[in-house]
Amino acid sequence: MKYYLHTLGCPKNVVDAEEMASRLIAAGDVPVSRPEDADVLVLNTCGFIAPAREESLDTARALAQIKRRGQRLVVAGCLSEREPDAVRAIAGVDAVLGTKRIAEIGAACHDGVPDRGSPRALDLTDGWRRVAGGVSAYVKIADGCDHVCTFCTIPSFKGPLRSKPLPLILAEAELLVASGTKELVLIAQDTTDYGHDLRDGTTLATLLRALDARVADRGVWIRLMYGYPHHVNDALLDAMGECAAVVPYLDMPLQHAHRDTLRRMKRGGSADWHLALIERIRARVPDMTLRSTFIVGFPGETEAEFTTLLEFLEAARIEHAGFFPYSSERGTPAGDAEAQVPDAVKRERLERAQRLQQRIGLSANRRVVGETFAILVERHERRWAIGRSVREAPEVDGEVSVRVPAGALPPIGSFVSARVNGAGATWLRATTA
Repeated sequence: MKYYLHTLGCPKNVVDAEEMASRLIAAGDVPVSRPEDADVLVLNTCGFIAPAREESLDTARALAQIKRRGQRLVVAGCLSEREPDAVRAIAGVDAVLGTKRIAEIGAACHDGVPDRGSPRALDLTDGWRRVAGGVSAYVKIADGCDHVCTFCTIPSFKGPLRSKPLPLILAEAELLVASGTKELVLIAQDTTDYGHDLRDGTTLATLLRALDARVADRGVWIRLMYGYPHHVNDALLDAMGECAAVVPYLDMPLQHAHRDTLRRMKRGGSADWHLALIERIRARVPDMTLRSTFIVGFPGETEAEFTTLLEFLEAARIEHAGFFPYSSERGTPAGDAEAQVPDAVKRERLERAQRLQQRIGLSANRRVVGETFAILVERHERRWAIGRSVREAPEVDGEVSVRVPAGALPPIGSFVSARVNGAGATWLRATTA
């Protein structure tokens, strides 16, 4: 059987798509790059917020329209988990497979699967042999979430936290590194809660040290994404500082800085609390690069609360930050709140926050002009090797362009030493050292 797989959404969805591909390839099925060449069309959807749901539904309809006689269309992923009836209503969809039933992808493609609900949580003990992940690979260490953020629907369709057993993560990492992967990017809904459900003393710090012991002498980076601020403790920071393979980089979504806004989000904390945490992080892990995300226009957000966020950004000097206008979601406490912020105000606040972060990012990048970094090469453009340093995560933080004046370009997947000689808000320029 030939299959065409198209995936939408976040890095966690990318890993789910790779699992589906791995299972199909293990069964002897063959991937193709064009829908018209496939026997089965597989769409891995996103269902996080309204725009993502609309994109997923539109893509499913488009595939259903081009589906020829004899082809099957399988719609999987978060939208199929969250709103299966909306997916089933699309004429031409042959199978609907939620995120907790990924292991059934083979049956869905070949014979069909029973039209039934998903289990409460994803089974992460069912090991699968992963297809090689490329220069940089996402490694999902857990699924589900135990938090009760008032804006988020993820726990309603992902279920509670389920940590992947440590031996399976180590085996996956070994396979990826053996295939040439140079960066392991650890992801989950909350990576810093890893191991809590196992109740055997396993923590994220335990995992980092175990991974470091396996790959530190093999020239591999380990990068940490999606941390929760209240779970960033000294044990974790010590592991990050002491493990040679773990890069000094932490993605830690804070969502806001005003105490009242965070209380309405059920996130906790305040500007002062966050600043103290950031100071502690930077003290324990020198040269730490931080990334965060923030919501503007959350229900009830006043101008004073938004101003507190701007003042926090000025004080924290977080190197990389993303901003999103609040998206109202059905069935969430925030979505049902009366004090919704007008869209025009959301847009205006979004622009102000982004302009400020542009200045902060530019200042942070200018500070490293003259420094030398190892750059992981991901592609070539004429006489330029394009990649990232430890300061940039894949896809979200920009790139480093290294000018190679003569000779062969460094191979994709290799590290090249480069001296930074130019900077913008989201990019660096360098020359080989």
